[in-house]
Order: sequence, then C-alpha cells, then structure tokens
Amino acid sequence: NYLTSRIKNNTLLQAGKTYQALGDLHVQKGTTLIIQPGARIEFPSLVKGINLTNETAKLLVEGNLKIGNVTDSRPVVFTLQADAPVMGD
Repeated sequence: NYLTSRIKNNTLLQAGKTYQALGDLHVQKGTTLIIQPGARIEFPSLVKGINLTNETAKLLVEGNLKIGNVTDSRPVVFTLQADAPVMGD
C-alpha cells in the first residue's frame, strides 16, 4: 500500500497493514488521517529537500491526525524503508 505526498481526502490506515510513503506526507487542512493500532508506516530514508540536500521524509499535519488506542502488542510504527531498520529509525 502506497501513500502519496498530499493526503487530500479523509484516510484510514488499517491495523496489520504496512504503508509506504513515497516521500513527505502532508495531511492537508480539513482532512483527517486515522491510524489504527497495528499499522506500520515506512518513510523513504532519503529525499531531496528544498535546498537539494538529502533529508529524511517528514509527516506534516495541518489537518487532523487520530491514532487509535495503541498497546505494547499493537503499536503504530513509524520507521524508515530499510532492509533492517534499527532502533530510532
């Protein structure tokens, strides 16, 4: 499942699924991003920033972000797209 950079419509990220961002994610004004416990969102490790330097991708929320009640066994995971992510990604 791929996520494009501009989230213009209300969007639900479902539990147990992995989503790959194609770059920065921007939840626009008037839009809600709902993330269920157990969802995994992977960002590209490097993107070209405004000044053409390498940066990590970002999540920008100008609308609403709702994250369900997470637990130790059902976290919401934000990480980098990598073969072997490490703690802190």
